[in-house]
Amino acid sequence: MRNFAVEGRFALRSGKEAVSGRLSWQHFEAGSEEGGERGADALLLSSPIGQGMAELIVTSMGAQLNTSDGRHYSGSDPERLLLDVLGVALPLRELPRLLPGQPRRGDTVEWDSIGRPRVIEYGGWTVEYGYAGELSGELPKTVEAKGREGLLLRLIIESWDFHSDPQSLRPRLFGAPPPENFMPPVRESGKGAVFAQ
Repeated sequence: MRNFAVEGRFALRSGKEAVSGRLSWQHFEAGSEEGGERGADALLLSSPIGQGMAELIVTSMGAQLNTSDGRHYSGSDPERLLLDVLGVALPLRELPRLLPGQPRRGDTVEWDSIGRPRVIEYGGWTVEYGYAGELSGELPKTVEAKGREGLLLRLIIESWDFHSDPQSLRPRLFGAPPPENFMPPVRESGKGAVFAQ
């Protein structure tokens, strides 16, 4: 699984603040034909009705974050950028292998009865997986990641695509402005978006 595209829904809670919506994620591994020498990730977070909230572009050169209020941020460390701008500490470098359930040496892994990862523990994170069927090679349908200080990320994956067109990502890797339909979400205490002004 060097390259993939995922469509789904997410819910993120940090303390008393929470945000939920839709997630579109394209991942291209460094060294693959599509990913080239650098590799790249492009994540678009949208509201439940499809209004863009934030777009994160990550390459080996650094990261760029575009928010719905028209602001643009960049930095050499994507995890630090996300923490500084949104106040959320996610293991971005490890998510491309944790999402499909690919453990590495040093992880603590609990397997289900047919050999699929049910829980992976990595660097203070506990990631639990749910599957739609009983096939041994099946990819997760749900992913729940629990981090320090009550941070909780839930994902419901609607589709996996391993044949996405890499050209659809390339224009976004070079500082393209966010789409015109980016709309600022409404901030609500306890259950609204944390991306609003």
